[in-house]
This record gives sequence, structure tokens and C-alpha cells, in this order.
Amino acid sequence: MNWVELTRVNQLVEAYALRSFLEAHEIDVLIPNEHSMRNLHHMTPAMGGYTMLQVPTTQLELARELLLEYNSNPTLTPTDLENLPEELRYSNDEVTRDELSKRALRSAIFGTLIVPVVLNLYSIKLLTQIYADPKLLKHSKKSDLNLAIAFNILGLLAWSVVGYSLYLDWVQ
Repeated sequence: MNWVELTRVNQLVEAYALRSFLEAHEIDVLIPNEHSMRNLHHMTPAMGGYTMLQVPTTQLELARELLLEYNSNPTLTPTDLENLPEELRYSNDEVTRDELSKRALRSAIFGTLIVPVVLNLYSIKLLTQIYADPKLLKHSKKSDLNLAIAFNILGLLAWSVVGYSLYLDWVQ
């Protein structure tokens, strides 16, 4: 099977979206430098600055027609997203918002038990982020937030005592 270039796009994400569109219309698509672009994305300009999509020569004409159709469809802009109703605008964030309080709790527990202070500080950053945004606070489990605060206080006090006792031993 001979492959020919259909188009070039600037980013691998664009190539994936276009490949998905074409494959949904039963067009075979090859991205020859896919692995290089994925693993060495910072080197994209050195590798030509684009990602190429190839199709079989037998499907080239149909692929070109579909490409025109794909490029003629308008995409959502940030202003379009602002005009969406709130329940639609934040529906994709639901998992993230619920997961944020769980992540704060887990990092507070591990910060208290295993990693000194670093995870406690990360947990405090997450808690600050949750309490600063009313939408995040509304969807967070209050018990997880309260436990995270308690573990952060306990962890910071415990590690402060350990650090102070080590300091005293070192000074003497």
C-alpha cells in the first residue's frame, strides 16, 4: 500500500483529532513521526515544525473531501464557552473538582506519615485553591476537607517537633 501526504498540522493533538475524524469515515491514516513528536515534543521545530498525516493513494480523493469538510466546521471559541449554561460549562470538571478534595486528603496523610512537610504544603495549596473558589468548595466533600486540615496540622506539628529535637541534638 502506497501512502501519500494529505496535510500537515502544527501539533500532534491536531493530528489526533483529524485522524479520529478520518478514521470515523473509514479512511486509513498514518502519522509517520507520531512517536517522535509525542516523546520529543520540545524538538518539534527541529524536526520540521509540523506533523504530517498520510493516507493510502486509493483513499486520497475522499480524504481531501473530508478534510475540506473538517476545516469548514467552526470550532468552539472561549467566548462560546462563556455563553454556555453553567451546568454544561463545568460538567467536564466534575471529576476534577471532586477529586481535588480527595487529593488534598491523601497528600496530607502521606505528608504526615511519610514525606516530611512537602506533601503537607502541597495539600495546603490544594485546600487554599478549593476554599478560594466557591464552585470547587460547593462540590467538595466537607469530611475530606476537614480531615485534610487535621492531618496537615498534625503533620506540620509532628515534623516541627522532630526537626526541633534533631536541631537540639545537633547543637549539643
